Amino acid sequence: LTPRSIDAVKWARTGELADAADAPGEFTAIRGFEWTEPWLGHVNVWFSNGYVPVLTPGTTDGVHSFLARDEQGALFGYNHPGREPGRLGNFALPGADLDPGATLPPRMVAAEVFNRTEDFLFGGYAERLPSPIVDVLDAGWRPGLTGSSDEHGRSYGLVGKGRTGLWVRELTREGVREALTERRTFATREVRLRLDAALDGVRMGGRFDAAGVGGRRTLVVDVDLPEGAGRPVEVQLLTSAHPEGTAP
Repeated sequence: LTPRSIDAVKWARTGELADAADAPGEFTAIRGFEWTEPWLGHVNVWFSNGYVPVLTPGTTDGVHSFLARDEQGALFGYNHPGREPGRLGNFALPGADLDPGATLPPRMVAAEVFNRTEDFLFGGYAERLPSPIVDVLDAGWRPGLTGSSDEHGRSYGLVGKGRTGLWVRELTREGVREALTERRTFATREVRLRLDAALDGVRMGGRFDAAGVGGRRTLVVDVDLPEGAGRPVEVQLLTSAHPEGTAP
């Protein structure tokens, strides 16, 4: 059986509500949908004209085919990666038959580090399981890191739940699209936290050419939290080798 899905009427209504709430320069409202396969996992899609239900249970082929062939302007991300046992097909990149133009990895712009109160960077560490975020990167995706409170109730915005910071040049739909595409995002559980970082002048979300690089590197971290005066700040740097000689 295929999971339940919205229909064309509800999809159109969602667009109407987003358009009514969108106020450029003040508040940005974007229509999107979540592709939800209970065993594999969940995929968020933004900036698409249409939607796709789960047509092929047990495989991500349906959503990747939809993105590659029908919605080449859409962006997407992986929600709570690794929470479901199928791990989105072990996060494998689509085959050439589904993505002949190799357009999918650049448009996979988000992977959740935090969802509700769950942590997916160190998820499974106590059980000696691999990090879902590391597995996503090792599979070849290059997402920005995000957080979500994933609300199914009335506790939106409470302390301790995941949230996303996004560096936008303008508060519009195109501004949000551009920031997501450039991976200018950070994940946090802190209310009103601002975070930015750069390695040798390359801001987070950029690509740093590590081939042949040696010696001392300069990491600049900019943190601001209005309620955080006097609180200690601890910085941990996690690195991973990449065979192509570059780091995300």
